[in-house]
Amino acid sequence: MLSNRTSYPLYILLIVSIVLLVVWILFFYHIRTEAQTLGDKYELLETEKAKETYVRNTSQELRETENSRALLDNFFIFSGKEANFLERLEALALHASVTMKVLSFTKDEKSLHINFDTEGEYDGSYHFLSLLESLPLRLALDSASLAEKTDSRAWLGKFEITVNGYLPQ
Repeated sequence: MLSNRTSYPLYILLIVSIVLLVVWILFFYHIRTEAQTLGDKYELLETEKAKETYVRNTSQELRETENSRALLDNFFIFSGKEANFLERLEALALHASVTMKVLSFTKDEKSLHINFDTEGEYDGSYHFLSLLESLPLRLALDSASLAEKTDSRAWLGKFEITVNGYLPQ
């Protein structure tokens, strides 16, 4: 058996070893939980960084394509902008030196239907028709007729068109 003199330092050494082992276990447990917390924070930061990069790239692409998108808008008639389209038609008629009178204007889900008459010289009426066909719209000329007025050099035109580039909201 061990004497008290030799057992006392062994007990102290055993207690100190146990305490150090507990401290060591707690220390590594703390390191592991901190590593997990830091890993979670790192993932959040990476997610935020990815979002920021996406927003920055998207903003840059939007700035770069702004003129192209504005040009592309000319190919469509948006809900609430129908009057602008009619003014555009009237401006084309004025440019072709013919007068234009809208008889009916209806719209459905994806198209506009316009029935109108024109009056002017034959060359102007024909020029108006070619201007109408050259509009950057998906436009269908449902019917067109030109007839000479009997009492003057003027020609009467009757047109029905369907614009399929209508975007209701």
